[in-house]
Parts: sequence; structure tokens; C-alpha cells
Amino acid sequence: DLKRLEATLEVLVAEREAEELLAREEELERQAQLERERQVKEYYESLPGNPDAAWSTRIVSSLAYFLPVLDAAKLGLPLGILFPMLLPGLDTLLIVDKMIPWGSFV
Repeated sequence: DLKRLEATLEVLVAEREAEELLAREEELERQAQLERERQVKEYYESLPGNPDAAWSTRIVSSLAYFLPVLDAAKLGLPLGILFPMLLPGLDTLLIVDKMIPWGSFV
């Protein structure tokens, strides 16, 4: 009867040690994850970024995306003939295109 009690005690101790080992491994993994997140955050904070974030700079930068629309207006005249309701918008775009010096070369 004493041998069974010792065997049960050994099983319980082994289970407890396994649980403690698993808890330590999980804690180490959690700490490693936190360290990786800290390193990523530190890396992103060390990047230079864009010091010029004024609204005027952003508007002028977005105008470059408007130039292809002006080219499409030239090619859209046949659509204006098929759909006359598009002509006022196409006319406006063509006028703006003529206002941009060297706009057709850009």
C-alpha cells in the first residue's frame, strides 16, 4: 500500500513539475514576444519620416495624379459626342489642360 502511495506521489510531483515547466516556457515566450514588439516599435521610431507635412505640399503633390485625367479628357471627346451630358465636364478639363504650361509633355 505504501508503494502505491509513493507512486501516486511521484506522479503528482511529475505533473506539477511539468506544469511549472510549461508555465516557465510560456512566460519566456511572452517575454520574447514583448521584446520583439519593443524592438519593432523602437525601429519605427528611429525612421526619419517626412518633416514637410503642410497642407500646401500635399495639395501640390496630389496634382500630379490629376494630369492623366486631363489626357483622358482629350481622348474622351468621342464619348462626349455619344453622351452630350459629359461635354461640360470635358470642356472644363480641356480648359484646365490648356492653362498648364507644358502640360501635354508631362
